[in-house]
Amino acid sequence: MKALITGASSGIGKDIAKYLASLGYDLIIVGRRKENLLNLKKELKVKVKVMPLDLSEFDNVEELYNEVKNDDIDILINNAGFGLFGEFSKTDIEKVRKAHPGALLLVHPECRMEVLEDADYIGSTSGIIEYASESDAKEFIIGTEPGVMYELERRNPGKKFYPLVEGKVCPDMKKITLEKVLKCMEEGTGVVEVTEELRNSANASLDRMLELAR
Repeated sequence: MKALITGASSGIGKDIAKYLASLGYDLIIVGRRKENLLNLKKELKVKVKVMPLDLSEFDNVEELYNEVKNDDIDILINNAGFGLFGEFSKTDIEKVRKAHPGALLLVHPECRMEVLEDADYIGSTSGIIEYASESDAKEFIIGTEPGVMYELERRNPGKKFYPLVEGKVCPDMKKITLEKVLKCMEEGTGVVEVTEELRNSANASLDRMLELAR
């Protein structure tokens, strides 16, 4: 049995790697931090292939594909990032800054480095909302999932918000609808059961994530 896990150098991806190893899966672990991946490999008692790759770069995605395309992979855990459809680029920034000079650029930390380097603020979606609400500025360019625009505009009716790129959404987020949430609540469906050990490991990662979002 073999599993491929992206985003395995820390957090939930790392914990999932440990759990699958405990079930006897050999692993291919992918992440940006080589040292973290190597340390994880030392902890595990199964065969582990380490691939230090930044999957925000297309060439690295292609390299990963070519490396594993002939492997018999039973489980794929795609834990790298949050799955934006397409990527923001420096060219996108230049275009939108030209259209809205003076607007502050607020972006999510999972954007590409060239975008982060040009940002006025880097933070989680909740951090972006708080920053824009507390700032004296009146115009903002938003580089994250566009669903956050509604809350920004609701809280700040006197301010203007522009998407860094129109139409780039997170398809996985859009799979969660009010109708599906209501069905889960009414019928008790969609329950995911995990071991107590995995729950505790995952909970530590979530707590840390919420800490950083404050």
